[in-house]
Amino acid sequence: MSTFLKRQQVRRERAFKKALRRLQKIFSAVAIMTVGLACVYGFYLLLFFTPFLSIREIAVEGVRQVSAEEIVRLSGVSIGENLLGIDVSDVHQRLQVNPWIKMASVRRHPPHELIIHIVEYEPAAILVKEPLSYVDREGQIFKEVSVTDNKNYPVFTGMIDEHDAEEEEKEDKLSTSAKERVMNGFRLLDWYSQANFDKSGTVSEINYNAMRGFSIVSQENPMRIVVGEHAIDDQLKILTRFRDAIREKNHQILYIIAYDKNQVVVRYKPLEGKLF
Repeated sequence: MSTFLKRQQVRRERAFKKALRRLQKIFSAVAIMTVGLACVYGFYLLLFFTPFLSIREIAVEGVRQVSAEEIVRLSGVSIGENLLGIDVSDVHQRLQVNPWIKMASVRRHPPHELIIHIVEYEPAAILVKEPLSYVDREGQIFKEVSVTDNKNYPVFTGMIDEHDAEEEEKEDKLSTSAKERVMNGFRLLDWYSQANFDKSGTVSEINYNAMRGFSIVSQENPMRIVVGEHAIDDQLKILTRFRDAIREKNHQILYIIAYDKNQVVVRYKPLEGKLF
């Protein structure tokens, strides 16, 4: 055989071996990928279609007004469902339907527990509007007061005028001016609870009137304290300073007018058989 033919044969053998090695690498890669995909699919089946991560307990935290059973019902999650198959954002959205719920967090606790933590609104007063509604300390209206709801809260009256009502209907929240009045109402509540004008320090009503401003109506031996609308803090300081003198007569107080910084007018209940 000539040298040329030998070289040609060697080249063909080398090319064949090279192609064979490439083919082996391709088959090896395909085999590895197939095994990998099979493992991934098997792991997927293990996680989502076996009892390995099935829900056995739904823990509900932070509820007072709403029952744990109601939270579970609203969540739409059932015992036995796959823990990883739960859409947490959907659960969160369903929980927001209840007006008591201010915030909710949903988290998985493998292998078998779903934890729902609830932050509820805390009513601080009943706002007289249409309809009667609870308002919290941040001035947020969150729930209509129903027949069965607790009504043992101070009542805020006169806080919303016609303009406020129109703005509230458009924005689905208190207008800026109405919210400011509500927050002033809470300031008056806090002051009266520490002012020692009566033993309980509790308030029945906070009223706002465009002519006379803010009034406090106490719950025990009802009396009205009119503090006006401007420089409220100054008026409260004056009332605090003259508190002992006002109570000195030891008679029931009917009303106190204190919206004039230069004077405080006190009206007492006349003693029986005497004119005031």
